[in-house]
Amino acid sequence: MVELLTTFPSIKSSLYRQPHLPTSLLNIDLKDEWTQTTAAEIFLLINAGTYDKILVFATDNHLQHMANNDNNTIYDDGTFYTCPSIFEQLYTLHALIDVPTELSNAKKEILDLYEKENSEIVELYDVVQGEKAEIRILKEHGSNNQLYLTLREQENGVQDIIKQVQDMTLSYQKTDFKFKKKSDIDIKCIGSIEEVRTASAIQYSPVKLQQAQVQPVEVKSILAFRKEIAEQLQIGQLITDVAVTADDKLFLCDFQKGCDNIYVFKINQRRLKYITTLSVPCDPYGIAVLPGTDKAIVTLPYKSYVQFIDTNTLTMDKTIYVGLDCFVL
Repeated sequence: MVELLTTFPSIKSSLYRQPHLPTSLLNIDLKDEWTQTTAAEIFLLINAGTYDKILVFATDNHLQHMANNDNNTIYDDGTFYTCPSIFEQLYTLHALIDVPTELSNAKKEILDLYEKENSEIVELYDVVQGEKAEIRILKEHGSNNQLYLTLREQENGVQDIIKQVQDMTLSYQKTDFKFKKKSDIDIKCIGSIEEVRTASAIQYSPVKLQQAQVQPVEVKSILAFRKEIAEQLQIGQLITDVAVTADDKLFLCDFQKGCDNIYVFKINQRRLKYITTLSVPCDPYGIAVLPGTDKAIVTLPYKSYVQFIDTNTLTMDKTIYVGLDCFVL
């Protein structure tokens, strides 16, 4: 009901042109337009008494709404301070109308959409942060081989993330809610909420990715062997590190969960010959050949030690305690 009331500035000039207010109850004489709404509905329901006058204002729709409101609740308020001076009290009754329900549903739909997209952004952020942390560790402690292989594996994932961000940005729209007023106003249904969407001012500015560059020629040769390796052993989805001995043996760490394997090949004029598969106590992540020796060292992040391998006999050697989560050498 409050939404139907006009504001004071909009009726200020017309109020000042009205007759003077009565100075006593005996002078009150309400007729014609003073007993009706602007839509010509009866508004003055009761005009009783002379010295103890009671005036009751309401329309039939008001009464029906209070009798049938969904909340089964009527609010009342009695005030003396804002009451006209010739009366003792102004007493009002209120009931909730259903228009906010439509607005609430529209708002909830928008908030649900924003929450869904925010969750997707948080997931993408976590993925990027995880890959960033992995690259930082490899830059500080890993080999060029490890760093290059990891960058190549992350390339497709980065492209997918960029595509998702672009799609979400293009779907963003500015949403306004406009009230559509009906010609014949009924207090029970005075209109509906219309959702209007326009293009958002948010724009996606792509950043050109720099191509990873690694100088050692050996890395390129090893990458060229990956297809051949995959065809021979059906591996290569999670090869995390490689190492080459002085006698051209190639060792590859397979970090797939539960695999626990290191594959050994012989490099012969840019061709690979499979030699054997070594089983280690846990998923191997990093491997390096100790210069001037016939030993290779393998990191086992889920164990508390690193494993040494004899590269001549291809057998397990001693272990050294380093603690958990040792990924790179």
